[in-house]
Amino acid sequence: MRKQAFTVIELLVVVTIIGALMAILLPNLAAALEQARRAQCAANLRGIGQSIKVYSAGNRGKWPSVYKGEDGEAWGEDWTAEDTEIADAIANEGKTPEEMKDDDYPYQCNLSCWWLLIRKGMSNPNVFVCPSADQSVDEDIVDYDKWWSFKDLSNVSYSYQNQLDKSTTDNADAEMIVAADVNPYRGDVAEEPSTRAEDRDAMEKEERYRLNSPNHDFEGQNCLYADGHVTWQNTPYCGIGGNNIWLQSTYDASEDEEPWSEEDRSNDNTGDPIGSKKDSWLVP
Repeated sequence: MRKQAFTVIELLVVVTIIGALMAILLPNLAAALEQARRAQCAANLRGIGQSIKVYSAGNRGKWPSVYKGEDGEAWGEDWTAEDTEIADAIANEGKTPEEMKDDDYPYQCNLSCWWLLIRKGMSNPNVFVCPSADQSVDEDIVDYDKWWSFKDLSNVSYSYQNQLDKSTTDNADAEMIVAADVNPYRGDVAEEPSTRAEDRDAMEKEERYRLNSPNHDFEGQNCLYADGHVTWQNTPYCGIGGNNIWLQSTYDASEDEEPWSEEDRSNDNTGDPIGSKKDSWLVP
């Protein structure tokens, strides 16, 4: 007795059903995977926050802070009193980073600040790479204490608060955002376009400060706060008082030929002076 075989029509029906199920399930699967990556990204930032606390506990409440000279070498974190006087004098003179480099003065380097945590054995390069982003760990670096910084931006997925040197972890506002997914202005991601309909106007006007981080397809960013907790934010206007975390408050006219207008200042949110302890300004 011959076994009954599937007809072509029956096979086509089965294939159609499988295709329909895949069309339904794949987007949900992709969304679930992205949620898992966001959770890992948040865990990375919490780990960075814990490393900062460990460093701070052994360094009189200071934030990780390292300065670099003109040719890129890092200045050690164990400064002499004279080094500190020089750096403070430079800051009081209002010199820009470019002017400091021209004069062979030290200037703060956020990548070196974070590498300090790695060099001291308080963290590792893996936590500085977001699983949703394009950056990757440099596997060639194995002796962390022989390096003063990451080789380049391709090894770091996050941006760090640029105005922490005048405060300590003890007196920082708990709601101050000190790190987050990468700033959309950063050189290696500055050309990435957002395809979201709500970002079209910002893209046309080249106002990238209105965009979320590109790490998660411009949907939002994980943010690390001064007290160590991490929260997902779907807008860059998530700092204290609605502060834009990509911009420095009250632009310093000495850094550009033309000072910002009142409208430009309103892009950040506030008339706070430069260096305000309430202003998040995450770079690079």
